[in-house]
Amino acid sequence: MVELMIVVGIIGILASVALPAYQNYSARAKVSEALLAASVCKTSITEVTQSASILPGAGQWGCETRSGGPPLSRNVLSIQTSAEGAVRVVLRGINVNVDGNALILRPWPNTARSAAVVPGDMASMWDCGPDPSNAFDVSKLVPASCRASSAQIGTVTAFAESAS
Repeated sequence: MVELMIVVGIIGILASVALPAYQNYSARAKVSEALLAASVCKTSITEVTQSASILPGAGQWGCETRSGGPPLSRNVLSIQTSAEGAVRVVLRGINVNVDGNALILRPWPNTARSAAVVPGDMASMWDCGPDPSNAFDVSKLVPASCRASSAQIGTVTAFAESAS
């Protein structure tokens, strides 16, 4: 009987350690999936920047979710763009704290981040990081490649979804 109680106690201790680790792992995987969904926008913005004579405005890059439309995926509520080509990915379905928060991806023509991309530029570098306006710090859940500070991302004008 004592042995059984010891085994139950050990199982309880292991479960109390394993469950939070699993929940953290699951949330990190869902955030990574959301970033993967934004890769379509990265490709589109890179191509438009290189080939267009005038850059589109916010919500007109051709890769955003439709305003009022259904969510893009189980983990992405919406994808919005800005006039600078920055992408804002609003998260959902991850957990109570993270849902509604966002990640921002921003293209730069050079590694010095000296100016925003302009027509004809090649987006040689993308910064990725949590939206500074987030209510919850999601930086612990993003991959190492997506931990840019708000200073690195820089000032971004308003984001918008596609109107059509």
